[in-house]
Amino acid sequence: MKNYIRFGNFFKRGLKFQNRGFATKSTAYDPKIVNEAINPKPGILFKSTPLLFLLATSMLTIPLVVTYYDNKDFEKEMERRKQPGVTY
Repeated sequence: MKNYIRFGNFFKRGLKFQNRGFATKSTAYDPKIVNEAINPKPGILFKSTPLLFLLATSMLTIPLVVTYYDNKDFEKEMERRKQPGVTY
């Protein structure tokens, strides 16, 4: 029974520690910090949408193409096996 109580204490400590992360401290609005924010220098923007579209398209087309040619090879092999006198 003693081990069960100790386990309960560890469990309660864990919950207390976990809840500390959720408690947020609010700070007063400081306009000096906000007004001193520096914008990044202009440069070439990297748009990730075309790259993600290319990645998604290739993830779809490559398996389809591989399956298509694999099925062609399978059909050729099945036709070869249907020929008379073929042992496999």
